[in-house]
Amino acid sequence: MLNFKYRLQTALIMKTIVTVFLLSFTILNTQAQNILLVDNTPGAPSGAHVYNDLQTAINAAVAGDILHVKPSNLTYGSVTITEANDSITLFGGGFNPDKEIFLRSTLSRLDIDGSNIRISGLTIEGILDIGDNTTSTDVANIQIDNSLIHYTRIAFGTGESVSDVVFRNCVISGIGSRPIEMDGDAGNIVFTNSILVYNSVSTSFGGITATNGTLFNHCLFLRSGGDVKAFQDINSSSISNCIFYGAAPSAEGTNANNTFNNNLFVNGTDTTVTVGTGNSYSGNLTESNLAGATFADANIVFATAWDFSWNPAPDPTSTQIIGGGNDATDIGLTGGSIPYQITGTSLPYIRQFIVPSVIRQGDNLPVDIRAVGN
Repeated sequence: MLNFKYRLQTALIMKTIVTVFLLSFTILNTQAQNILLVDNTPGAPSGAHVYNDLQTAINAAVAGDILHVKPSNLTYGSVTITEANDSITLFGGGFNPDKEIFLRSTLSRLDIDGSNIRISGLTIEGILDIGDNTTSTDVANIQIDNSLIHYTRIAFGTGESVSDVVFRNCVISGIGSRPIEMDGDAGNIVFTNSILVYNSVSTSFGGITATNGTLFNHCLFLRSGGDVKAFQDINSSSISNCIFYGAAPSAEGTNANNTFNNNLFVNGTDTTVTVGTGNSYSGNLTESNLAGATFADANIVFATAWDFSWNPAPDPTSTQIIGGGNDATDIGLTGGSIPYQITGTSLPYIRQFIVPSVIRQGDNLPVDIRAVGN
């Protein structure tokens, strides 16, 4: 927590308050060509590099531009990033911001058909589609981080190829469908330090389809326990340092040529991996191997949704989890080079903006700004 104190003249009060809030969204990257602010709050100003509509801002962006999507109680709707918008970045307010006023930067849907795109801190209530349009342009080099996504499709239903996509520090939760679905034109896809949950009570339909070298590393697969399978189809993929909590590490459909290394399998029946064809296994653990509990937070239960108040740090007595990964870091979300961040925020942001309740004309104004720098 950083604390700043300013003494401002009363005549500058309104201008300064507006400026401070804008600066909280415009101090990350000085190398970009432009920083565009998008604010859909009713009555919000617009002007040079300031937009009320996200799609309009995306259409205006050029390579290197950064769009700061201000948290709002309104959705920014459905937007598309095309190849005309290659090499842009969208930043939102994170999926669990630690602020007095809890607001997210929410979209109803996002289609990405451009390359060299970064998405950070957004909430996508519907579909995230990567490479699913009517053109033949291939999509590559996409980074999605610190975002809450309810359904992800990658190269789904098209001949368009998608490659080199990284999901980091995301919560992906399918609602009535698989949380992640990709077809054969998707390759080199990475999910790291993310929570993957199939939000359904069904036990007859797997949650994730993955193929062509997909890598799952330091992820939490969360489901409701019993013989509830984490995957629908999983082929030619690598699953390492993950915790399957209430999700059996097996597939309802095909399951071939995968590697399962240094994972922890915990569910209602302590089911181990379905062998499948051509799979290999090394260093995996089950609940019965642990000296203690899985998580230090006893509130975490088998579930079809993630509670953002839960802390996924491992139980300190479970020494098999701590340092038990094949990269010598913890198994689960807190391992790896960039552990799971519980706020889902990569930008610095203001937590509190405190001013006196009564201000007399001519007096100086003490302002207490409390910010978090991520």
